[in-house]
Amino acid sequence: MKPLTIIIATQNPGKITALQKSIEDLQLHAEIVSLPIEPMVSPMPITLGELKSGALERAKRAYSTYCKQANKCREKIVISLGLEGGFYFSPPWWYLTGMVAAYSSQKFFITKGFEIPVNPTLVSKVIDHEMELGEVIDNLVLKKNTKHHEGAVYYLTNKAITRVEAFKHQVLLALSPFFYDFKY
Repeated sequence: MKPLTIIIATQNPGKITALQKSIEDLQLHAEIVSLPIEPMVSPMPITLGELKSGALERAKRAYSTYCKQANKCREKIVISLGLEGGFYFSPPWWYLTGMVAAYSSQKFFITKGFEIPVNPTLVSKVIDHEMELGEVIDNLVLKKNTKHHEGAVYYLTNKAITRVEAFKHQVLLALSPFFYDFKY
């Protein structure tokens, strides 16, 4: 079998750790490459469509960026991941959720994971002030850079679920079809 490289389109430590834990759980041997791919959607997506396109575009751009470097994709299996968190509205509530896109030259899969209803006032602070949720949470909990550590979901669940835990399951679910294709 060819060597496996998984590219993650972020340098966010929490998201990278989620990938590492998913690889362990799937019992894969993979090189992890982290690339700083900026989103093509708003910093804090507010629709499911924006979340989906943001995750998939990040994954595609990470794949393309990596493969252009000295034809790195010829001698190995390469899968890239785009992870996106944001809001969407489903009356009567706003929800915080995440999406993960897993992409290769042959196919792609997108998963939508955790969902937690959020206070409309919190959403309003993000939308009206054009801030990322992480900045709003930082101000509320008087900490810095929570989005790169425990994440908003940690505080919205009263410290029960970290960003790593929330994204780990989505990454695992997005990667699984590449390796475990059961014939029904």
